[in-house]
Amino acid sequence: MLVCCRSVLLALLALALLGLGQAQVVVPTFGSRGEVPDTVVVELVAAFRAELAQQSGLVILPGEVITRGIAGSLDVELAIFFTELEQGRYGVSGEVSQSDGQRFSVTILAVNAQTRRASDLITQSFDQASLPAVAQVLAEAVTEFISPAPRLVGGTASWFISSQPEGAAVFVNGLLMGRTGRLEPLLLQPGRYQLELRKDGYLLWTSTVTLEADRSEFTTALLTPISGGTIQVVSTPTAAVTVEGREVGVSPITVPALPGMRTVRLSRPGFETKTVSVTVRNFRVSRVDETLRPLFDTMLFWELPPGQMVRLDGVRQASPFAGPLRPGRYLIERWAGLEPTRFEVVIPDGGGVFRLDFEQQTLVPFAP
Repeated sequence: MLVCCRSVLLALLALALLGLGQAQVVVPTFGSRGEVPDTVVVELVAAFRAELAQQSGLVILPGEVITRGIAGSLDVELAIFFTELEQGRYGVSGEVSQSDGQRFSVTILAVNAQTRRASDLITQSFDQASLPAVAQVLAEAVTEFISPAPRLVGGTASWFISSQPEGAAVFVNGLLMGRTGRLEPLLLQPGRYQLELRKDGYLLWTSTVTLEADRSEFTTALLTPISGGTIQVVSTPTAAVTVEGREVGVSPITVPALPGMRTVRLSRPGFETKTVSVTVRNFRVSRVDETLRPLFDTMLFWELPPGQMVRLDGVRQASPFAGPLRPGRYLIERWAGLEPTRFEVVIPDGGGVFRLDFEQQTLVPFAP
């Protein structure tokens, strides 16, 4: 069926493709997998189109001649193909699947047909109540792909980046710098930078590097070959990650996975466990970025290295959270040695969920 549709569309392309390059985004109705009500797909795509138009400022084309099978293929070449067919510059392929009960997962892929560049596979879980919020998150991700952040500011810190094997795409703070093997040293301002190296057939390689003024930093990445794809899991707050029932570590984390539909589970004491169905493709990165919902309306949570503990008003806390709590003043003790660090915090009258910042000795509001 897919071959037949592709042949028909190729014929249409020869007649319809008059000029590529208009700043338009092609968003056909997404495909689906499993028992997903058609109304869920239609409502999600409509909300996503509206959000994307508002955030990107570009014209959204519905891609009405694109079949649901092709729209949900999550294949780079097919996504570029239907984008060119509709004479758009950008295109979005998407698939909605049933995750658990009344919860669903949506996975999208964005492409730039002019540069033949593609985004990661981006997965979000949702139910019908959270559908508008998920549409907004997806639109933000695609808008970031379409309009990347400004270029990095130059400085006196030099950075030499290489990889084995060569030819890996180098991203610094999300910006493409070039490819290893022919990349000139980067001259940047001092500070902390997020480094990603990507090469088809190899695991995503990530690191955080601190550059100092008037000094050279040398980073060499040994890339690991893979069979399948990778899943990059990010969560707020950090959480234990299980893939296909196997514990793989704590977010943020990138793990290899075989192609197909995979189940990712995020769990953290004090927060609801979240399960997401993720589509994994060969040599592609599938991204999961989730915010966990707290169990209580008023609570504190924190993150500490192993071996440290917290007392709240003199009571030792067995888990990295405390709740439910009442508004008021609390004495915090952080035990990392023989003597604790003590400070007081105040939960406001309206309550809320807060993260304990031990460095600043204050509360940081958490907005799920």
